[in-house]
Amino acid sequence: MHFYVLYNLVEAETAVFWDVGSCPIPRGVHLDTVYENIRSALANQGYRGNVTIGAFGARNKIRDDFFDAGIIFIPAEEEDERDRVDQIMEDVYMWAIDIDHRSKPSNLLIISGDISDDLVTHAERSSHLKCENHNVLIAQRKKPSETLLNHVSFVWLRESLLAGGPPHDHSQVDRSQVDTVVFWDVMDCPVASDIKPSVICDNIRSALKNMGYHGDVSFKAYGPLDKIDFTPLATHVSAHLRTSVMFRDVLESAMKSDSKPSNLNLMILSRDMSEESAYGKAFHFLRSLNHNVLLAHPQIAPPGYLIENVTARWIWETLASGGAPTSSQVFSKRVSSRYDVSQSIAIAVFWDVWGCHVPDGLHPRLIRTKITSALKDNGYTTGRVSFTAYGERNRNWDDFTSAGIMVVPAGNKHARATRIFDDVLTWAKKRREPSNVMIIVSSYISQDPAFVVAFDVLRSLNHNVLLALPQSSSGELPITVAAQWLWETLAAGGPPALWRIPNKKTS
Repeated sequence: MHFYVLYNLVEAETAVFWDVGSCPIPRGVHLDTVYENIRSALANQGYRGNVTIGAFGARNKIRDDFFDAGIIFIPAEEEDERDRVDQIMEDVYMWAIDIDHRSKPSNLLIISGDISDDLVTHAERSSHLKCENHNVLIAQRKKPSETLLNHVSFVWLRESLLAGGPPHDHSQVDRSQVDTVVFWDVMDCPVASDIKPSVICDNIRSALKNMGYHGDVSFKAYGPLDKIDFTPLATHVSAHLRTSVMFRDVLESAMKSDSKPSNLNLMILSRDMSEESAYGKAFHFLRSLNHNVLLAHPQIAPPGYLIENVTARWIWETLASGGAPTSSQVFSKRVSSRYDVSQSIAIAVFWDVWGCHVPDGLHPRLIRTKITSALKDNGYTTGRVSFTAYGERNRNWDDFTSAGIMVVPAGNKHARATRIFDDVLTWAKKRREPSNVMIIVSSYISQDPAFVVAFDVLRSLNHNVLLALPQSSSGELPITVAAQWLWETLAAGGPPALWRIPNKKTS
């Protein structure tokens, strides 16, 4: 399975809050064994820091057994299970905001009855904990709801956790009734002169059914007018714009789809699918949202052709005749709950530290304060601001994490750009209301065709893109960007160099 365990959470402390009343000690198992099993289950998921366990139970419990096993026993004030969960969640929150913990990332594991039943009460608080770099993990009696999975990183069934087992496997997603949208470049993947386009469409439907996809299939065609009149969803576009227009429509479909375990099958019929193309970042993002990516191309795939995040690939002529793909693979569901989507967060800042270094004489904590002031002084927010920094894997990030900045050590230039692309669009998709998105990046990212199209999609969804670059850019402000700063000016708390909507307040 593909899960995100952030670098600064691997060695972070894990605090366990165990409701013994609703999740009792398994019969015949000693507390020492339970303690080691919980540690083992966490380590197997990448959490290898110090583990402390607090057990909440009735006052008449024999406490010595817990103390002997290294478990802190806390007499529960409430006998009712739901009231006890409220007490535990309050203790979790107080632990996280304590001065010894609030400046450091941590993992918070809650072992209780059925958190899903009380999720509405605790969702806002869980979102706040995640925003402050506290990673929320759950163990409960029954299978988790999809809503719960969207708020936490892992959910165990309690029997599995107490036995040292893996989290609940919600990876087996039924895709059989998922709808498919086909994005078809009719110039790259043409219809033979002796075949009707409707026959090709029927053959594609047949090929999808043979793969187990029985949902509705719709076609969006791109090319000259005389080549695309077979579908009402046709886009007449000049040759040099076909790829970018189709790419934009793919992204927009993904962003506008409902949040379900498997949203859409996105089938793309085109020639340019190399790692260097805009699709290199798009497919990674689509997979992170659990969309199913299907491809067809007009010849044998050349070196560098995208395969990592693609479920199935066809040669165009084979697909057009209803044949089988040349390759296919099965993906597990990805869990992506890295960001606080609480409406109390007014703006998210995504900072490529390699492209926009910390200026001499400044500290990440001061830069965070200055950027927040600049955004408020220029009318772009009145609320809270979240910060995420991206950079090398082999540096010490303590000065960033201590400043309340989430760190993603993403690696090289390509990896950083792909991760920022993912995270910006994920943030925007999860927002229920229009928002401001600030991206502090090096010039190569701002000129990347994938980002240019992504900014256009964000604008169409009423999200303002605010950009900061390491040097001045010539010309006018791009139509997809609301304001642009020089990085050194923004780091000092100054105004934007270019702007389109002064004093625009989104929150």
